[in-house]
Amino acid sequence: MRSLIALLMMLLACQSHARSEWDREFITAEIGSRSVPRYGLIPRFLPSELSDWTDPASMTTSRLSNQCGILSEAKIVGGSRFNFLFLGIVNSSSKVVRVERNRISAAFSGGRERIMMEATERTFSEVQSNWYSWGFIAFPSKWDFKDQDEVKVSVPVSVGGAEECNLEFIFERNKLAAKDPDTYSEAPASVYSLSYLVSVGITPVAATTFNNSKPDGFAFYSANFFRVSEGSFFNFDAQNLGDVHPSDYFNANTFKSAWLWTLSAGPVWRSLYSNSLTGFINVGPSLGYVRAQAFEDKDETFRLSPGVYASYSLDWCFVKGSAYKDEGDHSLGITVFAKYYPWLFDGSRTDYGLIGVSFDLFRGGQ
Repeated sequence: MRSLIALLMMLLACQSHARSEWDREFITAEIGSRSVPRYGLIPRFLPSELSDWTDPASMTTSRLSNQCGILSEAKIVGGSRFNFLFLGIVNSSSKVVRVERNRISAAFSGGRERIMMEATERTFSEVQSNWYSWGFIAFPSKWDFKDQDEVKVSVPVSVGGAEECNLEFIFERNKLAAKDPDTYSEAPASVYSLSYLVSVGITPVAATTFNNSKPDGFAFYSANFFRVSEGSFFNFDAQNLGDVHPSDYFNANTFKSAWLWTLSAGPVWRSLYSNSLTGFINVGPSLGYVRAQAFEDKDETFRLSPGVYASYSLDWCFVKGSAYKDEGDHSLGITVFAKYYPWLFDGSRTDYGLIGVSFDLFRGGQ
């Protein structure tokens, strides 16, 4: 049953989008064995190859090798936070083969050398004759790929428990392709925050209608990125407008406890200024809802209007998390935002707009 589940997971992964982000699992599949899948760090779905490292003829980073009686394939693939070496081997020899994952190394053309990071606490399981195994091994940092033209990966393999063979794979950047920041930039796949917000300016009708001319409140923000630089956002906030003065713009009565609730969603663009400083631009449609309660009775009134939302956030990360330990980033941020709803009031002037600033109480990334 466990082998069937593992096989189904592999098939589902192959049918998924190439840019899907990463989960905290690692699977080493061994056809014909009774071993239980191991868990640590694996892409939730099979990730895409590094776009500017693909061979211009084959349009893939795949490298095939036949050494020491071992058929192997290697690719370099990437997610939002890590680049990985995908390694698949077929033991066509008559001896047991073991890949020493804690000794796999990478040498970059600029002179930098790295020991690859293990995704689990254990090395590859033994691969019996005529069996195969595959897995992902992480490069320590995506930034190592910046301004590099070549990386050589060495994979030590023991054959029969004594003989040692070194599998080598050389990857070259496609110099005909434009450099893709996604292949060397590190950033969380998801970002979320809880903020305190205050308005610094609102439209004249709102200023005369509501008692609180600078409404404050709270906001929840979430963004998911299918690329380092692009994704989608969701923003929900609530602001206290105070009492409502009687006017033709908001019913001919006096109300109290008016609140503005807004729901916004749309695309987000992320800019990495440094390893700890990030900017976000959010623009999208919004829905504004004002609800107020009368003083004298339990009557309520409300207004609903579509609108537009735009914001710019600056994020400073003071704790960099580790995906290996299931730890996320911890940041602080400030956001300047603007919202506009053209049909929120009655009368000849029906629009409501505001600009404001929000300060993160908590901001995290994973």
